[in-house]
Amino acid sequence: MKSMLDRDFWKLENLRQTWEYKTFSFLARAVLALIVVLYLLFALPSIYPWAQREWARMQPPEHFEVLLDKASKTGDFEYTLRWLNFRRIEESPYFSEIITKRSGELPALFFGYNARHFTKEKQQDEMLFWMLYTRYRLRYDILRCGNPEMVEKISQLFSLLSKLQGIDNSEFEKLQSDLPRLKKSIQRVSDFDAQQPARNDPRTTCKIFASFSDFKTAPTPPEDWAPIRHTLRIVTENSLKKMDTPAP
Repeated sequence: MKSMLDRDFWKLENLRQTWEYKTFSFLARAVLALIVVLYLLFALPSIYPWAQREWARMQPPEHFEVLLDKASKTGDFEYTLRWLNFRRIEESPYFSEIITKRSGELPALFFGYNARHFTKEKQQDEMLFWMLYTRYRLRYDILRCGNPEMVEKISQLFSLLSKLQGIDNSEFEKLQSDLPRLKKSIQRVSDFDAQQPARNDPRTTCKIFASFSDFKTAPTPPEDWAPIRHTLRIVTENSLKKMDTPAP
């Protein structure tokens, strides 16, 4: 019995030394490697966003301010925006409070988060204010992107931002038809901007909106920001005065 097993063993060993066996073994391994590579190529694009989301959710909410501190120094808020949007909806009150507190240093894209939060909370006055403030700050950012074509398309860019945040613009438009409420909110936007002067770097806003179109941007230098903001405030104040003027 032992001699038979020995003979079978040596036959198998001899087979492994043949070129046919080696060729088949090589091809089998190559096919297996190709299957693994193809799986990774198709699976990674869907796994990567999931991994990013789970990694963001593993971190404590307080990490948001750490990210804001870093982004404020570099002027690049893109990763912080993604991190924020990966967080759970029940954490919105905490993040909304921080966004409100630090609004002067943040790009316009953050304020859509607050508008979405108050929309879900069904707080119409807050939702109207944050939508108007988002549009106001978006205009300030776009004016500093150095591309007149982007300025002309602010309404479309604002609608795009609303869609990205999952906000139904029909509710916003309905609230704007209430003129006393609208005027009160615009005045609040002006007052809030006076209390929290916008001083953010516009590059993140310019970069993100340019990626959705063929716009080329050349952000204005910081020394030109103050006159642009001053002009925007004057335009807002004039709009408020016109709302006070009775129609002829």
